[in-house]
This record gives sequence, C-alpha cells and structure tokens, in this order.
Amino acid sequence: MISHFYDETLTLLSSSTGTTSYWSTSTGGDYSTACEVSAAVNLLSGGEKAQYGELGYDVQYKCFADVSTEILEGRRCRWDGDTFEIVDVPKNTLQKNHHLRFLLKRL
Repeated sequence: MISHFYDETLTLLSSSTGTTSYWSTSTGGDYSTACEVSAAVNLLSGGEKAQYGELGYDVQYKCFADVSTEILEGRRCRWDGDTFEIVDVPKNTLQKNHHLRFLLKRL
C-alpha cells in the first residue's frame, strides 16, 4: 500500500479563532487546527522573486495523501515549520481512487 510512503505530517488549518488574522503567514498564529494528516512532500519548483523591493522565494511542493483526506484549494496548512497555501487540487486524475496529489505554495 502507498500509505507507508507518507512519512511527513501536514497540519491542516481552519479559520483563526484568536486575534491573529487567518491570512497571516506567521507560523506562530493562533489557529484552530482541523486535523493532522500523513503525506509525502516533494519539492516541485523554487526560485527567487523580488516584490516591493524585497527579495524572497517562490517555492512550490507537490504532495501526496490518502484519498480520504479533505484537501481544499485555498486552505492553509503547516509543514516543517512553515505555513503553506494549497494552490492546486486536480479535479480528475487517474490516481483518484489511489491517492490525492496537490500543490503547496510557501507563504
């Protein structure tokens, strides 16, 4: 079974229940967590970007999780000490009954 490859833990976030904004990129925000799920996470692409006179990084990761996981585009999650946004959830893939594949963008 593919689930033995899921060696990372993603913490899926729901809306903020405290004073910290849901849209904050802070990893120390006051969030209520929906759940923790096991996943496999791989670097897909990365590069530098300049925005508003500051240099940053544009990094995306490809993730795989069990089909029973509730993954929604636009939802936030935490992994490896950083906050990410789920930016792409394929609607129809050949692996739909086998696993979910989705993309994360580091904020």
